[in-house]
Amino acid sequence: MVWIIKIILYSKNIKLLDDVYYWIINPIDDIENYKERNRYFSTSVAICKKKEILASAIINNDDGTLLTSIKGSGALLENTKLRCDDFVTSENFISNISSLEDKLLDANYEMIYGQGTITNLVDLAKGDFDFAIFENIEMSDVAAGILLCKETGFIISSLNGREVSLTNNESIVIYRPNEQKIVRRIIDNYF
Repeated sequence: MVWIIKIILYSKNIKLLDDVYYWIINPIDDIENYKERNRYFSTSVAICKKKEILASAIINNDDGTLLTSIKGSGALLENTKLRCDDFVTSENFISNISSLEDKLLDANYEMIYGQGTITNLVDLAKGDFDFAIFENIEMSDVAAGILLCKETGFIISSLNGREVSLTNNESIVIYRPNEQKIVRRIIDNYF
């Protein structure tokens, strides 16, 4: 199903119909983590009409939560601990990446690398992180997480500030409005 929808979204010869709802189903957002039997992957569903994301649902296998969002209606943490009580939290998989960034960031920030794009977007939406930069990701793969972050108050744009499109591979930045200054400094110095 994912491949059929991706062909529809990426083909230049097919025009998306205005009155058709498209489902983007991503059963495993990070296949390498799945192969290594790492819990750091999620299952997501996004419902789109034309190129606009209308609703999403994400099962976060890392902590057993179900998150949903509807455009214009916010995002909800529907359930917790769907599977078991002792999931490892995402902080255990994340490490600081040296003092290179310390020249740009003040003492209140720590730059990290995460694993599993949708899982990282869920962590953002839940307030675990202040902002994130994703390089060259396939936007249709993360559609559910994009809507979730938008509905929890994050701004999402390409690195040059323009609006993101579902049909592109893009490098994007996701941040809260009060983090705009530090995000601009990082982008100007690294990209």
